Amino acid sequence: MIWTITGELYPSRYRAKGMSLSTASNWLWNFLLAFFTPFITSAIDFRYGYVFAGCNILGGLLIYFFVIEGKILSPLQSRPKKLRFSFPSYQSFRTC
Repeated sequence: MIWTITGELYPSRYRAKGMSLSTASNWLWNFLLAFFTPFITSAIDFRYGYVFAGCNILGGLLIYFFVIEGKILSPLQSRPKKLRFSFPSYQSFRTC
């Protein structure tokens, strides 16, 4: 989900930098989570599952209420129907 949001959130001019920052942030937080999980589970045992579930619920609510929906059509989607191909995709590669 996050790759779709960051891919469409930024304008084309800033998309590469935005995607690189979001990828670096994703790797950093994944590393920190994997590094600290053994210490946390040894301290609070099974209750770490509750923390994980709470974070997932909170993330779902944040996405539901605060992530914008992209309603603007891409240039390919906004083409007139008469310019679109009318044959099925399996016919696009014909053999001789």
